[in-house]
Amino acid sequence: MCKAKSGVAIYLNDAEVEVKTLRGEDSHTKIREKFKIRDDNGPGAGRQVPVEYTPGDGADIRKPGPGWEFKIDCDKPEWWTDAHTESAISQLSAAWLAEWDKNKLIYPAGGNLDLRSLTAIPEGVDVKAETTILK
Repeated sequence: MCKAKSGVAIYLNDAEVEVKTLRGEDSHTKIREKFKIRDDNGPGAGRQVPVEYTPGDGADIRKPGPGWEFKIDCDKPEWWTDAHTESAISQLSAAWLAEWDKNKLIYPAGGNLDLRSLTAIPEGVDVKAETTILK
C-alpha cells in the first residue's frame, strides 16, 4: 500500500510524462497490471517510474498544493527533469480531485488509502469507512 495518490509515470518527451492512476487504488503493482506496464529489464521498462503525491503535515487533504509532497518511489531515472515533476504533479492532483465530491472522498470498497501521515483533518471533512458486503 502506498499513500494518497499514486501512479506510474511514463516518459513521453523531454518535458512530459503520462501518469497512469486508478480510482481508489494506490498500489503501483495493480496500476502496472491494469495498464500492462512492464516492470522488468525489457525494452521500455526504463521509461516508467512509480510516483506519489501526498499531503504533508498540516496540508489540506482536499486541495493538492502547498504542503503536499511529490516523491519518485524508486531511484530517480537519469531522464527525469523538473518539467517531468511538474507534469506528474498536475496529473496526480487532477486524479486526486476527481475522487472528491465536496467534502466526501469517493473511494470504492476494497480500495486502500493510507493517510497515516496526516496529523489533522480539515474542518468540515468527515472520515469514515464504509463497507459493502457482496452476497
